Amino acid sequence: MKLNKEELLVGFIYGSSTWPLINWLAVFPGIICAFLWAIGGAGPKLVRRLGVPIVLAISLSFTSLWLLFNILPLWGIVSIGYGMPDKTDSGSKLGRFYSKFLPKLAANWATRFTIFVLFVVVMIISLAVLKK
Repeated sequence: MKLNKEELLVGFIYGSSTWPLINWLAVFPGIICAFLWAIGGAGPKLVRRLGVPIVLAISLSFTSLWLLFNILPLWGIVSIGYGMPDKTDSGSKLGRFYSKFLPKLAANWATRFTIFVLFVVVMIISLAVLKK
């Protein structure tokens, strides 16, 4: 199985999104998530959909066990997907939504950005939980 370099980078960015909470240690979940993300893109999607949220929730739990509950929203966000519709695939619901209003490249960026923003919102909420 050949891993896509772009997917490795995207996975690393998602995995290292924990940096506000665990500082430089976010490199480790970043590396693990990079491979899980790429494997899930090239093979079974379950590797990405479950693996990334589990790694992130475990890494966040080192700051507070309450952050283990992040696994649920993160799993939901990753499960949305960011596939774009084409002749071989119907794409994700989000991809189909943006494709109605935007050109293909812009819709692709908007879809990926939306998923990332949702990830960041979970991290911001996690910071708020810890600051109480």
